[in-house]
Amino acid sequence: MVDTTVHDITDIMVNGMLDDMMDDVMNGMTDSVTDNTTDCMTNDVRNDVMDDMDDGMINNRCIYMEGGKCVCNYGI
Repeated sequence: MVDTTVHDITDIMVNGMLDDMMDDVMNGMTDSVTDNTTDCMTNDVRNDVMDDMDDGMINNRCIYMEGGKCVCNYGI
């Protein structure tokens, strides 16, 4: 039982560390595209986003993609 408990705790710790690392990676990626995303929002996408926000769809996420494409995910 002791060995199993140790392994379980180790797995949990490793998984937690991996989650934290992934969060850091994603945050870093988000920081690096913030400027492009802002440009994205102020381009032709802005009107669509504002219309959707008026409709109550507040959780708009626009991401600047390579090649100059702007991708928005809409959520209520």
